[in-house]
Amino acid sequence: MSGAITQSLKALDIALSLLFQPICIACQRLSESALCTLCQPKNAIRDPLYLPLGSNKIVMARSLLWLDGASQKVIHKIKYEHRYDLLRLFHSHFETHFQEFFPSHACIVPVPLHPSRLLERHFNQSKVLAEWVAQKLRKKPAHFLIKRKATPPQSTLKKETRKKNLKGAFQWNGRFEPPECALLVDDIYTTGETLKACATALDKAGVRNIYAWTLFRTPTDIRICSSRTPEP
Repeated sequence: MSGAITQSLKALDIALSLLFQPICIACQRLSESALCTLCQPKNAIRDPLYLPLGSNKIVMARSLLWLDGASQKVIHKIKYEHRYDLLRLFHSHFETHFQEFFPSHACIVPVPLHPSRLLERHFNQSKVLAEWVAQKLRKKPAHFLIKRKATPPQSTLKKETRKKNLKGAFQWNGRFEPPECALLVDDIYTTGETLKACATALDKAGVRNIYAWTLFRTPTDIRICSSRTPEP
């Protein structure tokens, strides 16, 4: 009798382990973690980009990882399904691959959300990422910018309308004196228009040296989404 009970308990244990085994957020396969091995970001980006702002001023920007299909699904859940906890899935990649490419005295500035969007989402992922960077550098984020104009999400617009969408959307927070150097932090670099608009606001306020960092960069070549190591 005891043997039958033991076998039954083993069968129940197996059934429960299968029932409650984590499922990958991106591909829905059974997984040992919330993001399976196949869907983990595989390619860190080595080289920076340069964003021209006019008046011979150029901003250096660096992204950490290529945004592939799996990561895009996770980011969508973070932004639009209030799954704020999922941002932690990329923290180990940040700890491993983040590199300083800006002066040590740079202030860490998150890209702000408009108050109405923040009320809707209850969360600004750029602020959390800025806290990651600031903590690594033993600093605190500086909320030097505000978004004074509500705009449609850039992801819903065509490339040619993105710049117009953000014109005049960001401005300097008048409660602070502008620093000499700032590092803008955002989640995704797609066309760069959000970073350019924020950098322009910093430039107008008198910030002399501006850098930018994002967790992801959208690839312009779909082949970059493969497992091979891409050239930026």
